[in-house]
Amino acid sequence: MIRIKPFTYNNMYLFLALLAFALPYPSFSLVSQVIILLTLIFLFTNQFKRKLIYLKNNFKFFLGISVGFFIYVLGALYTTDFHKAINELVLKLPLFIIPLIFLSEQHPRKLLFYFLKYFSRAVVFFSFLAFLTATYFEIKNIGNYYSYQNFAIILNKHTTYLALMVSISLIYRFYLLISTPNSMFYELLIIFYHFLILYFISNRISFIALTISFVFLIWTLIKAKFKYFLLLFFPIAFFSIFFLPNFQKRFQPKTWKKTNMTESFERAKNMSAVWDYTLRNHLFFGLGTGSKRDALYEEYKHKNLKNAYKHKYNAHNQYLEFFLVNGLFGATIFIAAQIFLLIVLLKKRDYFGISLFIIFIIFMMTESILERQTGVVLYAIILTLILNQFNKTKFIKSND
Repeated sequence: MIRIKPFTYNNMYLFLALLAFALPYPSFSLVSQVIILLTLIFLFTNQFKRKLIYLKNNFKFFLGISVGFFIYVLGALYTTDFHKAINELVLKLPLFIIPLIFLSEQHPRKLLFYFLKYFSRAVVFFSFLAFLTATYFEIKNIGNYYSYQNFAIILNKHTTYLALMVSISLIYRFYLLISTPNSMFYELLIIFYHFLILYFISNRISFIALTISFVFLIWTLIKAKFKYFLLLFFPIAFFSIFFLPNFQKRFQPKTWKKTNMTESFERAKNMSAVWDYTLRNHLFFGLGTGSKRDALYEEYKHKNLKNAYKHKYNAHNQYLEFFLVNGLFGATIFIAAQIFLLIVLLKKRDYFGISLFIIFIIFMMTESILERQTGVVLYAIILTLILNQFNKTKFIKSND
């Protein structure tokens, strides 16, 4: 009989570090390869009976994270394009696979900080390479790559997802600054660098999300009286950034894809069009996973949203995306799952976990972040590792 060696923490540490490295890496295929390796390790190590015990004890957490995947599975039952529905389910699969892997085993609670340590280093490393590349292009008069999409193009990332990764890394660094003051100078230097990158890509929602998360961490974790100064300083400082040249240039109406609207106004009209269309045509169950959206694009055209029509925009709001695809039924379940997870974190007084969750929630209000692999994997792995800290199942010895 073939004896299967028990799963070891060293294996998990290695592949978590690889996943942390792969997420900001310019090639998307590396993330998929690491997840496949993690899945193979999960399938061929330890007893399934033992995994079922752990999963049963963590089932609420598992369901809270993976519910988005199951909603899309239901939506595939009434799709008008089954082939595209399969592709959508493959994209959303990490919402199911990642919590299944990590919540079906007993892992050290420090896995979250281990992952974030290497993820933050990878974000700094690859963004610094992009900075050096932009500097080289500037010296060679190739063009200005210090702003918005040009900077993100160097890393082959959409600006939203680059901003999301930098924001998560920044929250981690800020938490370290609060909790380990001995490394204050180093953390302050890294934090300043993160803000420089966010300034280059000029992503406003990242500063709004960071303001709320920073204020929350300061209020809950800092006991000294100077916290009141910080509570006043950060919102004012972050708001002031919007008046700096990169932000002003990006959000002027004449620079926003040759329209007379600001990006914010056009985005709001885009969301309104999605809301109106779904409300009239697919209120309860949506149009289905992967279904054709030609009628929605005609709605864009009817409302004179030229860019939305030309580029076939999604909802640009994750909650609206669920409403569009899965109707009131799917959107309500997804929001309820997030509320449940937030309540769990509040009861556990995991203020750092809440600050990370806030980042995702705020980003979801202006972007459909679960429509690309980076957003799906980040959401799944970080929430899973946060909830892994509350796994109280006693260690089960393997009989292999």
